[in-house]
Parts: sequence; C-alpha cells; structure tokens
Amino acid sequence: MLKHFGFQSLIMIWLFLSAIQSANTLRIQKGEKREMNYSTNATTIGTNFKGCTNFSAFFTDPQVFLEQVVRNAPMGPMKCKNIEMWKRFKVPDPYQGAMFFAYEQYTFGVTESFDLCESIQIWEEKLQTTCIELLFNSLENDLSSKIQFITQNQTTVYDWINYCNYCRKDIQFSKQNYWNIRDDNVREIIEYFPNQISFCGFGEAGIPFVVGMNQIKLQETGYSFICFCPYQNYYGFKCFGNSRNLTYAIILESLFTSIFAISFLITCLTILLPRAKTSFIQKQYYNILVPMLLCLSQICGVLTQIASLFGTDLAVSICSNLTVIFLGIALVSWEMHWIRLIYFVMQKKRLFSFISYLVPLILFISTILAMLTCIFSVGSVGVEYSLRMADNLSYLLLTLGCLITVVFTVCSIVIYVLLKKVSEVSLINSPVSFHLL
Repeated sequence: MLKHFGFQSLIMIWLFLSAIQSANTLRIQKGEKREMNYSTNATTIGTNFKGCTNFSAFFTDPQVFLEQVVRNAPMGPMKCKNIEMWKRFKVPDPYQGAMFFAYEQYTFGVTESFDLCESIQIWEEKLQTTCIELLFNSLENDLSSKIQFITQNQTTVYDWINYCNYCRKDIQFSKQNYWNIRDDNVREIIEYFPNQISFCGFGEAGIPFVVGMNQIKLQETGYSFICFCPYQNYYGFKCFGNSRNLTYAIILESLFTSIFAISFLITCLTILLPRAKTSFIQKQYYNILVPMLLCLSQICGVLTQIASLFGTDLAVSICSNLTVIFLGIALVSWEMHWIRLIYFVMQKKRLFSFISYLVPLILFISTILAMLTCIFSVGSVGVEYSLRMADNLSYLLLTLGCLITVVFTVCSIVIYVLLKKVSEVSLINSPVSFHLL
C-alpha cells in the first residue's frame, strides 16, 4: 500500500508542476525607476513610425530595452510625423474564435493602410478643431458616433485618441484631465492607455495603441490595446516574436497535452481501476476519491492545452484553474486519509469520517465560488478590465497553489513524525517522503 501511495504521490507532484506551468503568466517585480534620455533627432522606428522625436533608446536598441523593462520604465513623450496603420486586423486561425487574447496571439493587416497623423490632421483643419477639444471638452455622451458622423465614417474615436497621443507635438496626452469626459468608454480608454514599456511584453519593445474591436476580424464589440513591434515590423497583441513564438507555443502546448494524456492513462490503468475494484468490494468508497480527482485534473489539463491552441482565454482560464483545484483537493484528501490512518493506529479508534469528507468539500466549494466570482466579473466589464480580471484570477490560483504547498509540506512532516512513532517505516519507503521531494 505504501509503494502504491508513493507512486501516486509522484504523479500528483508531476501534474501539479505541469498545471502551474499551464497558467503561463509572466510576472516581473517592478524595480526602481531612473531618469530616461529621449532622442530629439527625427528618426524612423521600424517601418511604420516615421519622423519620430522624444522617443526612448529602447525602441531602437534591444539591449537598452532589456535593461529598462525590468524597471518598468515609462514610454516617454514620443511624437511622430507619420504613422502607418491598417484599417482592419486579423487574428490567426488558432485564435479565430477568441474572446480574450493570449500573449502568443498576433495580428496582421488585411485591408489598406493609412497615415494616421496626416488623416486626422486634415480633419482637424476641416472641422476647425483639435483632438483635445473634441475628446476632452466635448459634451457628447457618445463620441464614437459623433466622430464617425462628422468625419463621414472616415475616422474613428480610436484614431483621434492615437493621433492625440503620438502625433500632436504640442500636447502631453498622459497629463490631460480626462475626468470631465462624458463618454464613459472614451474616458476609460484614456485613463488606462498604456504608458509603461512592459505592456507590450518583456521580449522586445512595442508601441501600444487602441483599436476598435470591429477593426479586428470576428470581433464586433468593445476595444483593445494592441502593439506595433518595431524590431520585426509587425502588429500584435504582444511583442513576442510573432509567428516564430506562435510556433514555439504550439510545440510547447502539444508537449504538455501529451504529458497530461499519458498521465491520465497511467493513472487510470495503475491506480484508478484497481483502486475502484477494491473500494467497491470492501465498500470503502473514500479510497477512490484521490485517484478520481487526479483523473479529473488530467482531463482538465488536456482541455487546457487544447483550449490554449483553439479556444478562448476564458476557456483556458477555467480549465487551468480546475486543473489546479482538483490537484489541490487531491493533495488535501491524501493528507486527510493519512491523518485518519495514523489517528486510528495511535488512538485505536476511527476519526469521524464526516470530517474527512468535509475538509475537501469546503475547499472545493470555496475555490469554485472564488473562480465563478472572477469569471462573472470578467463577463460584466470591458475588454481591458476583463484581461485584468483574468490576470487577478491567475494570481488567485498561484496563491492557492503556494498555500496548498505550504500546508501540505507542514502536514507531511507531522504525518511522517507520527508515522515513525507507530511503525518502522523508513523515510525512503514512506509516501510522505515522495511528497516532500
């Protein structure tokens, strides 16, 4: 029995590490900021941003970017004379149905391009107004409709926001007072317009700008911040090497799909089926709980990897979270089993079985409720808020995983000490030692 539990414990630890990886979130601690030097010479950044001044050196020097990204340095007051943008963008086929965007996704233009600075400047002259007056001083509750009407559907409110931020040299966009804007959507965009270099990723520099979701094929509502990546001259949700990193992501996700699938087969053949047969014969149904949870976590693990290739970020989040939750409950259930066993050996009486079921049940219900709360919160707010909520959900699960690991380690040590008092089981042969490793 001890060897059987030891083998089971190795599978749980292996899967637990795999599940934590599947969250696939990159966290870098913010460092102390230092003053940045901005170039005053007009320079082309990539192929699309031309005649740019007051830009940071990390847009043209990858080494400087790597030094500054860990400090989460500000973007700086960059202004350009010409900015070439696409009118519509397309999401790659693996993400065609995506509602939320994964870091590996990238976009490319599918229609004609246009010069952002020249286009909006012409309309400023025609309308005898400025982007500041139109965006910040307007009394309109629906600026998007108004701008499309007065510009004959030639421009969008997102074009004017990008223009104000990157083209008007006499305006410091980030210092404008946006609290008087009546259009809630526009106020939200301006308030949360990215100003840190880490927004577009930690692999290479990127310039963020906002587009309407109707500018992205198959996306019809809301807005999204995407990036221009000057090192390789492409547009993407993040600057991670475009198609090259997409290929790496597919290979990596396929590898982890295989790991979970193989683990599922091993667990079913070596643990679940034999344990189920014994449990039903002896009517000790509790003994089947841990292998069942392991199998459920492995199934969710496979679904996580499949969803990361062909599904939405919401599906990835739900499946990966369930993977960690089932693994965590399996660990707790395993602990409760051994606590009951040791209690029986030491006290010569059984621990009330209801407690053994109650603890995993409370943990399961609590984590499910927390996850559902985050999911419903994601569905009730805007796109960018949704991404933040998904991020918070990842933090929640990582915290839960760390907490379970700490509690599990402490309990395992206690179990091992007690086990030594009631038996001659060595450290090497104890399943507790496998879990501690």
